[in-house]
Amino acid sequence: YRTVKPIYNPKLTSFCKELTRLTQEEIAGSKNLLEVLQEANMFLEQYKPRQIYVFGSQDKEYLKRELYWHRKEWGEKNYKEAQRFVSKITNIQYYICTRLLKEEINMSLLDCKELLNISGNVVHHALQDARDLAAVDYYSKRRFIPAAVRQQYIDKKRQEMKYRQYRRVKQEAFVCNT
Repeated sequence: YRTVKPIYNPKLTSFCKELTRLTQEEIAGSKNLLEVLQEANMFLEQYKPRQIYVFGSQDKEYLKRELYWHRKEWGEKNYKEAQRFVSKITNIQYYICTRLLKEEINMSLLDCKELLNISGNVVHHALQDARDLAAVDYYSKRRFIPAAVRQQYIDKKRQEMKYRQYRRVKQEAFVCNT
């Protein structure tokens, strides 16, 4: 588990502190992204994992974007090393959601935990999120979800999607009329 010292916004907002439970001291004492990615590559060399799992596409896309922005600054060798780490990242959200629902419906990590009766909230803290993801992956392969429960959840998600679409259309109509 590593935190990265941000370059552009080094001071955490109160929202970020509350959401992640990180402290300003932790962030101030963190290494920069390149150093953390170099440590990650040492981890890869030592333990040789086939993949690194994330839940959702944001983590990998964010890292790709950061690598692109720092490419010249870091040099080609460091850039390629960092790319090696990012290439191991696999988004397993789709696989877990289809395993649980037998349909392509997007679920949050909290949704998965609730459906699998895994206690606790999602706290948006990297280490705890990793533990939650490991538990969801493990139990999604082993726990049976009755068809009626699965269908009830699917119906609820579809209703939520319809409501979001309705609100989006209504909001767009308001914007167009003003």
